Formats: sequence, structure tokens, C-alpha cells
Amino acid sequence: MNDFTEQSHAYLESITQQLMDAGFPESYAVPLAALSLSHPSWTFEPLLVPEAWEQILYWEVDENPARSLITKAEAYAPYRHGSNTALYDTGYYQASRDAVAYFMDPRNFFNEADIFQFFCFETAPTADTLVAVEAVLKGSFMENSVIDDGKTYAQTFVEVAEALGLSPIYLAVRARQEQGVKGGMTIGGDAGERLAAWLAAGTDGASSATDTPASLAAYNGYYNIFNISASGTGRYHVLKAAMNRAMQGSPEMATTWGNAAWNTVGKSIWGGALTIKARYIDNDQNTVYLQKFNVSPDSSRRFWGQYMQHIPAALSEGRSLYTAFDAAGALDSACVFRIPVYADIPAACPDPAAGSCAYTAPSASLLSVNGKLRSGEQTLLLPVSLAEDISRGELPTLHVRTTAANGLRLLGELSANARIMSLSLQPVAKNGVALASGPTCLYQSRAQGCDTLHLQCNLPLPDDAAAGDVYTYALTLHFGDNDKRCRSLTITLVEIAVE
Repeated sequence: MNDFTEQSHAYLESITQQLMDAGFPESYAVPLAALSLSHPSWTFEPLLVPEAWEQILYWEVDENPARSLITKAEAYAPYRHGSNTALYDTGYYQASRDAVAYFMDPRNFFNEADIFQFFCFETAPTADTLVAVEAVLKGSFMENSVIDDGKTYAQTFVEVAEALGLSPIYLAVRARQEQGVKGGMTIGGDAGERLAAWLAAGTDGASSATDTPASLAAYNGYYNIFNISASGTGRYHVLKAAMNRAMQGSPEMATTWGNAAWNTVGKSIWGGALTIKARYIDNDQNTVYLQKFNVSPDSSRRFWGQYMQHIPAALSEGRSLYTAFDAAGALDSACVFRIPVYADIPAACPDPAAGSCAYTAPSASLLSVNGKLRSGEQTLLLPVSLAEDISRGELPTLHVRTTAANGLRLLGELSANARIMSLSLQPVAKNGVALASGPTCLYQSRAQGCDTLHLQCNLPLPDDAAAGDVYTYALTLHFGDNDKRCRSLTITLVEIAVE
């Protein structure tokens, strides 16, 4: 092990110890330290949960069968309860204890993307907030759409969030999660027509001794973008509940609006955000994880005041938050993550689907640097973990951004079953403009079995490089073995430094 590698490990151990001193057990601190190396501006705060793990599982699974649900889609079948085959709401099964344990165990999701389910909504907004919100809405019915007040959805989310001290990215993610790509039944303004059609056809759970087409027409013209209070058995009763809540609206805004009802899209965003803040965030449920698994000791509604029933919802919303931050180039902003720590959690809570469900398996660790290295900075430490079976061939091209300097250095340790290991680095763009060609560095080494490889690669920048230029590099790893079998490659620590 060279001097640099020894220093890197010492630094990693120092961060690990700091996290343990803050209250994280070692099983938390080690992977969180790796994330901290990649993103020094991130802060991790432990949320100590005193109750026994098995007791919490009882409350989440057994006490109320509808508290933790899983969609009826066949891909999610491994997460279903073993004996309860009843369907709830608009098509969900009760989740099993093992499934809830998997999603509830924070350690399963300590990677760059999935960690955002612990992102604190009261974190200060980034400089490019509007860009990040627009990235969340891209490809959905809300993209560039102007609503009733002349503003776009994105502008409204930013305006509301800034007024209430919330993250606008969170509001955008929550709206997209609730309404989907095309827009759901609670945002169309035509709820009365939908309900009347279902009642006439006797479908979607429609049943009422008092409802008539005329009475249901009163539900037209109301909106509930965050699906507040949208629950029941069958779409008929879910939609009615959501519209009753929209008609009730926000009494505290009646003077300002002239009435309390959410009778415009803009009012439903304002009113829904006010409700979420008052009911959840101000009650110490200020992460999507805590809105699904309300384990905070400081919440007056713990274990039962949970916004979401679908157990992968926090994971899904967390990934959407990550995508928004990444698209806006804001991953290295000062993010705060509040992470529950369970005193007697088992050594592991494995995925009941064993990774077969792509939607719920932990995100792959990323081999990328999104931040910019500036001249004068000494080092940027990037720990990378890539543990997967890969067939003989080439790994995906990986992009590394750095500013003009004397060169780029890559150091690290690689443990591999590969007989041949090669690495190539080449600049492919300058200041966002593609380059036709550029100098290439190629490193190649041979290893026997699982020998440790020490890589050092100095890559000169193009001759016309100037201070302040930003280059995008393509980093490609090639490996194979003589018998052509699949092999597992793990990169444990990488440093990229401007010299």
C-alpha cells in the first residue's frame, strides 16, 4: 500500500469515527463515511429510535393490515403477505414482515441515489432550484404547463415552497409521485363526471344510496394534486374522499382567496403544501422515509400518522429527489439527511425479491464525479463500490469532470478476478462542446486471482487548455479473463486530484 492510499484510508477511518461519535453504529457509519468522502458538504444526522425492532414491525405490519401495502403488479409478488390475500384501496396487497423490514432498514439504501429518501425537506434551497424542479417535472403533464394563475407548475412549486420554508424539489417530486406522468383522477377537474359514470356502470367500487348524477356534478371544478385524504376501497370512494377534502380546502386561506376550497390547481398546490407542512413536516416527519415509516420519537402521530401506505414509496420519491439534484448540478449542495437508528436491528434485512425486482433493488453505486475540481484544490476523494457480475467486455463509459491544470491523476485499489485489467481516460468535451479527439492515457496490468492492483494514471490535458476550462473525460474500464466466465469487479477507493 503506497503513502497516498494509507492517507486515504486514515481519512476514511477518521470520518467513520466522527459518525460513530455522533450516534451512528458501525454498520451505519462505514457506508455513510464513503458517501461523505464523495460529498463533503452532506451532513448525516442520527434519529435514535428507542422501541424494539420487532415491536415496530408489529405496528407496521400486524396491527393494521392496510398500513403497509404493496402494489398488485406481478413484479412485486415477492413482497406480498404470505396469508392475507385481500386487496386494499385501488389494488394493493398487504406487505409481508420481511418486505417491510427490507424497506425500513436504512442500511440497505446507503448509496448516492437512495440516500435521498432521508433528505430533510427543511434543507435550504439550492441556487438552481427552478432548474431542479423543472428536471423533476420533465416528461410529465406538468412540464412547461401554465396553470390558472399564469405561472408554470415549476414556478408555483418554487413560490409556495419558499413561502412555507420547504424544499420545492420535494413538492414537485411529491406531486409527480401522486399524479404520475399523465395526471391522475384528482387533478383533472372532472371528478363529478367520472364518479357519475362509475355509478351508472356500477364499476370501480361505486355504491351509494344517496348519490345521483346531479349531486356528483358538484365535485367538478375541484383539485387535489397531493391526494390529501384520498383513501377508501375502490376508485369511486377514493376519488370522493379526495374531492370532499378539496371542497373543504384550507380555511386559513379563505380571507386571502375569497373562499377556502381548492377550486384551482394553484390553490390545490398551496393548500396541499400547507396541509403537508402542518400535519407532517411540523410534526417531525420531514423526510419521505418518515412520512412512510413514522418512527420519530418527537412526532405526536408516530407509527400511525403515515402519509403513504405503499412500502416502496419513500425509496421511489427519494430517487426522484436525487434525479432532480443531479440534473441541476446540485448534488454537492449542503444537504442534510436524517436517518433513523434502530438499537436492536438485525445484522441484515435482505431483499425478499433478492434483487429480481429492478424497481426496488438498491441503486447501483455510481462511478462518476459530477462536481468540478478547481485549480489549487489538492484532492477530491471518491470512494466507489461496484460489486456485480459482469460478462467479458467493456464497462459503461464513465464521465469525470475536472478543471484545467497540469493533469488528472487516478489512484486506487482494485480487487478483481480478472486476468487483464485496463483503464483508459480521454477528454471528450471542453466547456460542454464535444471534442473530435484528445490525448488518451491507457493503463494495463495483469493480476493473478484476486491480487490487488494499484493504479496510477497521469493524463495531460490538451495543449490549448486554459485556467477555468472544464473538460469532460470518458473513463472506460475493460476487463476479461482467459476462460471467459463472468467475474466480479470491486473498486474500493479512488482519488481524483488536480496537481
